Amino acid sequence: MKNNLFFTAIILVLLTSCDYYDRRYKINNKTSKAICFIVTTDTVLNKLSINKKEYYLKHKVLPDSTKYYYLNGSVKEWDLRINKSKNKTLNTYVFDYEEVKRSNWDSLRFKKQYVRYQFTKKELDSMEWKVIINKVN
Repeated sequence: MKNNLFFTAIILVLLTSCDYYDRRYKINNKTSKAICFIVTTDTVLNKLSINKKEYYLKHKVLPDSTKYYYLNGSVKEWDLRINKSKNKTLNTYVFDYEEVKRSNWDSLRFKKQYVRYQFTKKELDSMEWKVIINKVN
């Protein structure tokens, strides 16, 4: 009887616990190339980083396709991030996927071989959080 009660309690906890995600942010690749990207509140790309290149390669979007980029936490997590940023914007850094594969991360960053898209929450709301990528270096 105790075991049944224990397992019932475990099942109830598992069924009622929810993971919350903010899935509004979408990247729509309208270029003829595969791209990779990162979304951040920073207006400058991070300094030297050993695994940065590998991180970007995981965020690949093929031509004429859309990828959702979501955050764990709250269904309003993007709003929270924007409100905490210095200039109240989100920045999307977009790279040519093949260029990232064959180049050194520091070289890409220093030569600015990316396109930065910057949006306020109001702009994102008006676009229904769908960022259309039509240019890549």
